[in-house]
Amino acid sequence: MHPVTISAAAGGLVFRVLKRVGGASDDTVRPLRAVPLLLVLTWLPLAVLTLLDGTFMGGAVEVPFLRDPAVQARLLIALPLLLIGEAKMSRLAQMTLELIRERRLVPEAEMPALDSRVVQLVRERDSWPVDLVIIVGTVAAMWFAKGTIVAERMGAHTSWLGSGEVLSWAGWWYFMVSGVVVNVIGVRWLWWLLIWTRFLVGFLRPRLVVSPGHPDLHGGLAFLTMVQSGFAPVLTSVSATVSGRLGFELLYDGATLDVVKLPAAVVMLLAVLVMFLPLLLFSGRILGLKRRALLQYDALGQQLVAGFEQKWLGAARTDEPLLFSSDPSTYTDYIAVYASLRQMQPSPLDVRRALPALIMVAVPFLPLLLTELSMKEIVLRMLKLVM
Repeated sequence: MHPVTISAAAGGLVFRVLKRVGGASDDTVRPLRAVPLLLVLTWLPLAVLTLLDGTFMGGAVEVPFLRDPAVQARLLIALPLLLIGEAKMSRLAQMTLELIRERRLVPEAEMPALDSRVVQLVRERDSWPVDLVIIVGTVAAMWFAKGTIVAERMGAHTSWLGSGEVLSWAGWWYFMVSGVVVNVIGVRWLWWLLIWTRFLVGFLRPRLVVSPGHPDLHGGLAFLTMVQSGFAPVLTSVSATVSGRLGFELLYDGATLDVVKLPAAVVMLLAVLVMFLPLLLFSGRILGLKRRALLQYDALGQQLVAGFEQKWLGAARTDEPLLFSSDPSTYTDYIAVYASLRQMQPSPLDVRRALPALIMVAVPFLPLLLTELSMKEIVLRMLKLVM
């Protein structure tokens, strides 16, 4: 096992702070501890400040804090999912490296290069200039976006964020602390996605050993679908954030379910591209290997059939009883391997393994349907689609 542990968030400022207060170990986040700690920093102060201001859940404003689906979805759903996703992706990334070594999926001569590339991946993850750019950029973005959000949210409704163009204390905490924390973690995920994809596509794709006759029908690389599905919690946090914003429009702006369709479709398309497009980039190499393997197996099959017919049907056929010969079993085994080869898919993407991840990303949009449809109507419509 490689001495360097792969972790999606280790090395960032948030990770180092969590490590100091017990929310992370040396190499990964501990979600059961990290989530409550960050909620104490991001959600609890907002609850206390709005309670003191009388805007927690009462009728003092049109949009009280507890009934703001956009903020609740972001802090209570998206933020925990980002941390849970980090722990899951860290395990999957480490599992991938161990599996590559155990199954010798990279040629022995390339192992030193793999070790060097893993060290480089960790160095990129821990880059302090990148971390500085993320933090400064996030704070600046929140500051400049503040005016737009205030005008959009507080111009149309009285809100816990403040009145007119004046932010409440809770509003300031949200923009300068809560929102910054969530965005910093989210942007660091984007950075991890970029460097991991470059590692997967740039380094592993041309080097991974492909077994054309492997029974997984993906050249022995179907496990990569499970690895890429590790991004599902992160993308679910995106869909939860979008769903929360759409829920706000449905509840307070008089929007209809028609506004949900396009954003939901965009998020689902984004999920497919982020998780599984890198696997489709393996297609060129896998298809080439499949074509060469088919030619080789065709030649082998011709030899096998010729030898079988000559031995059992030709003029010089043997007196050995066919029932006790291993030849039929060999012929059957060849047919099974050849059938697997012909059914081999052009990429490591296994749709059946990918489906649970896509369903997970879609789940946050389901509560929006309840704003206009009953649960019975939703179930009936889903059954119609299936049947």
